[in-house]
Amino acid sequence: MARSKNTEKTTLSVKDFGPIAEATVELRPLTVFVGASNTGKSYLAILLYALHQFFGVHGASRPTGSALVHYLWRLTRNDEPLERERLDKVRDWFQSLELPSRQSRVDVALPDTVAALVRPVLENVGSLAPALDAEISRCFGVAATQSLIRKSSSKSSYIALRRGIDQGSGYEQNVGYEFTRGRSQAQLCASIPANVPLRVQGDSHSMQWWPQAASDLLGANLLTWISHELTSLVLPYVVGVVHRPIHYLPADRAGVMHAHRVVVSSLIGRASRAGLGVESPLPALSGVLADFLERLIELGHEESSTGVTAQLAERLEEGILGGAVGIRRSTVGYPSFHYQPASWKKDLALMNTSSMVSELAPVVLYL
Repeated sequence: MARSKNTEKTTLSVKDFGPIAEATVELRPLTVFVGASNTGKSYLAILLYALHQFFGVHGASRPTGSALVHYLWRLTRNDEPLERERLDKVRDWFQSLELPSRQSRVDVALPDTVAALVRPVLENVGSLAPALDAEISRCFGVAATQSLIRKSSSKSSYIALRRGIDQGSGYEQNVGYEFTRGRSQAQLCASIPANVPLRVQGDSHSMQWWPQAASDLLGANLLTWISHELTSLVLPYVVGVVHRPIHYLPADRAGVMHAHRVVVSSLIGRASRAGLGVESPLPALSGVLADFLERLIELGHEESSTGVTAQLAERLEEGILGGAVGIRRSTVGYPSFHYQPASWKKDLALMNTSSMVSELAPVVLYL
């Protein structure tokens, strides 16, 4: 299938959030924040991470990471079955899809009959405001997002994630979501103009079974399946690059990598003694730091990858680090990290390496 010729861009707009009075940033494959200290660069980066976790179709390590997709499925469970004529039209469209035999990118507009099933699901997200609010709180490590409202001038924070779509008519249409956090409540609303066609964007491999599935399902079962599967593939078109998987490497990642065993042991110890003594004065971890710790532990259970990302890791090791970063697994599967300079036969514990090696080690390991 031919790719859409529409030009699209994703922007994040923020107002009265933390130290940020107002900002709009276009999100590209490489986006670099540069500026003076305490102007909101880290705030914007962590907020972007929270939005990835919430809107990401691929899901995240936390249940809230795929909250929107799970909600889209639940929303339609009690809907009325489709009338027979409309059901047949939907099934006929699915069966008519000509998907490439080999894996490739698919980008196709939904016919009005099918889009009419998906559009209300994407728009009716008001009840999900508390879930997005909770994910932002978790990522920042605060008890409530009210504390993130810019105190000097406003009673609320405003966040808008928009995808601008140039339909070739000389003007741009915006689709996306807007989140407002006031002193007392949070609100989430969608902006999906009726004259903007919805498109499925995904890979052909994940869609090969669609035609057969459509012919096997009847009535409300087909409606539920469409809302769950199809909406998941339309969502990337609405939120743009924010649907992609994401990792966040916190500024203090080197220290965390050195002391992650101690941190995890302490957290486990505190959990096992809950209610038996005086509450610990130690603060809870922010979500970005907790996710980073969780990811470090997972790395100890994964096989080494191959392909483009592995080649990038090798280039970093050879061209910048001058050696290899590795993982050892204990008998219980817990990882430890080490570095072996290119000319050495022995390796070093990561805590005994240079700051550059410590800072880049997570990047190499993730790749």
